[in-house]
Amino acid sequence: MTDSKYKHLTDTEAQHFLEHGWVRIPNAIDPQYFSWLDDFWPRAGMDPGDKSTWVPEYIKLPRHREARCEEFCPEAWPKILDIVGGEDKIDPVRERWFGDQFIVNFGYAKQLYEAPEGIDPPLEHLYTHLGKCEKLSTVVANKGDLIITHSLLPHTYTPNHCHFPRIITNPHVNLVEPWDLNRPDRNYTLCEQVILRALGRESIPEYKPTRERLAYYPRTAFFKRERVKGELERMIAAAEAKGGSKADVDSVYLRGEEAIKEHERRNGYDKEFGPNGVLSKYDVDGKARAPVTITKQQVV
Repeated sequence: MTDSKYKHLTDTEAQHFLEHGWVRIPNAIDPQYFSWLDDFWPRAGMDPGDKSTWVPEYIKLPRHREARCEEFCPEAWPKILDIVGGEDKIDPVRERWFGDQFIVNFGYAKQLYEAPEGIDPPLEHLYTHLGKCEKLSTVVANKGDLIITHSLLPHTYTPNHCHFPRIITNPHVNLVEPWDLNRPDRNYTLCEQVILRALGRESIPEYKPTRERLAYYPRTAFFKRERVKGELERMIAAAEAKGGSKADVDSVYLRGEEAIKEHERRNGYDKEFGPNGVLSKYDVDGKARAPVTITKQQVV
């Protein structure tokens, strides 16, 4: 495998990503976007001064605001381009913007190789090997740091024993075309090198997808977006409690139909549900419960 030349990644960063599947970029997020946390507590529906309201202990929020990736994390974006092989490799629309879909805490290469027809969500069966993992990493980050991870790298959160919430956002980078694991010049992207290294291969000429690429409505986004109505009500109430009004609330859902349509297009919300549906926190009768799978026919 020949080494690629990177314009922004250091040799140390590139080697770390190749060996571990992730790399931390300190102070990568533009501090102006920290203000997206100003209305976190109304959005969450919790009282910052009353920890008895901090339930459930782990929640995922929808997105109200977003910014172009290169504006959101100007220190990390050029390094991301190095990792995927250049901006021409990235989908120009879908998830090309990063946002405030916060995750709050109060992949497997061999199986994909064996499924050239592709795998539809849910993907829980891809994680069954985790109990056998012998090498685990704990990643510690500071405010404003960004962790670039390979999409096939299993990751999770750890229990939060602090007396304050831990909050992250987890945006994605979508590629225009699948990875090419049989490049004639062996000039693989860093993402491709990670896969080949994991499989102990120099190339995989025999692997050929057996169906066209499909794009679905993101399976876990549906139940996050079910929170939007309640969050907006609380955000507006909080603004009014401070002497403001609805006009002071910053949310794409208050900017008109065209803004919402563009937001949906950027994030894949205009796509059809996949064959195995999406996750919803409501039954078809409207009663709240733990997330369950629903199909398009069940959405009312």
